[in-house]
Amino acid sequence: MLGGCASVALQPPGPYANMTPTQAVNTDYVGARVRWGGKLIATEPQAKRTCFTVLALPLYSSGEPRVAQTRSLGRFVACSHGFYDPALYARGRLITLAGTITGFTTHKVGGYADRIPTLKAGAPHLWPIEPPVRYVTVPAAPLWYPIYIVRPPPPKP
Repeated sequence: MLGGCASVALQPPGPYANMTPTQAVNTDYVGARVRWGGKLIATEPQAKRTCFTVLALPLYSSGEPRVAQTRSLGRFVACSHGFYDPALYARGRLITLAGTITGFTTHKVGGYADRIPTLKAGAPHLWPIEPPVRYVTVPAAPLWYPIYIVRPPPPKP
């Protein structure tokens, strides 16, 4: 059931524009439908909505951010209707949002002022935290000394 909710949140009707947040700023494109994701920088609940500041990363076809990337695609702010708890939507978590570019805002990073796009987004999709690697002990016949086998995380789609 949760998978069904995620697919609705990540796939609103219509195709997505093939552009990054940096490209959107450079072209001043407003009104494009996009699906962006990355690492959460900040979550700010307001009266009737919650705004997320995100460091954009490339996405897999599933919409999950590719965390192994060393370069970001820019930053963006996406606002979704309703309250989303900042304790759950915490800094560093992976998130994907789909919505429409509504404009641009100036965002300060230290002493640097950066112009970033703003989105009117649907429900955000918060990706689960990867479980730690598990070690499994198996007997080694005939000596019965433990052998440790590392199980890698499942491959990404």
